[in-house]
Amino acid sequence: MTHWWGEPQPADRIAQKLRGAGSGMLLVVEIGGQVAGGIQYNEEQDPRYRHAGIDIFLGGRYQGQGAGVEAIGLLAGFLFDRRGHHRITIDPAAANQRAIRCYQKAGFRPVGVMRQYECGGGGRFHDGLLMDLVHDDWSS
Repeated sequence: MTHWWGEPQPADRIAQKLRGAGSGMLLVVEIGGQVAGGIQYNEEQDPRYRHAGIDIFLGGRYQGQGAGVEAIGLLAGFLFDRRGHHRITIDPAAANQRAIRCYQKAGFRPVGVMRQYECGGGGRFHDGLLMDLVHDDWSS
């Protein structure tokens, strides 16, 4: 996880996100009674551009078991059915093939590469892959 995102944020900042402070919402992913990671979303409220962006992170021992696809599917259903969005975006590192495969399994499609998009671990910028899922293509 730190390879793509750098060091975790301080605990007080994570706690603020869990309380819903700011424009987004961070939710805990729990597996077998253990915290496995988190999934978060932000909403663009301008009616002309209304959509949601999501991110997910899972601890290494919880990856590759379908938990990410399941969590994304649950959040997508909420964002489409309860929040009224027609489009959801996600933006993994372009070299993070494991994450990209997970998002494709959840129905996301590649849109394009964003060059030098994000500063990751080690303070170096890397490309991001913009992916989206539109309601018409989603199957709950």
